[in-house]
Amino acid sequence: MNDFMSYIVARQPIVICEKDQYSANILLNQVMKSTLKAICVNRYVKEETRKRSFTYLEYMPEVDTPPLTKAIFLKMYFGGHNVYYKRMVHIARIPILNRESPCF
Repeated sequence: MNDFMSYIVARQPIVICEKDQYSANILLNQVMKSTLKAICVNRYVKEETRKRSFTYLEYMPEVDTPPLTKAIFLKMYFGGHNVYYKRMVHIARIPILNRESPCF
């Protein structure tokens, strides 16, 4: 194996592949699950939406649910692989922004 790696390094390849370990417990899924939990207990949300949110929670048993804070959202960045989460993250930020804004 070491001989093969030295051969690759000597050739200076243009494409290098890495093997990542995938986990469902990523920050974006944690934000999604925390948001779904908040929807489930919010009495101002339609009952149908709350039930649907509860159903979606059952699909994520291995995902943690941290409290949503400004610090969590500051850790996030969007690229080509996760741009589809952007709308969900903006919806999740609404209560955080409302807590931090002054009342007039």
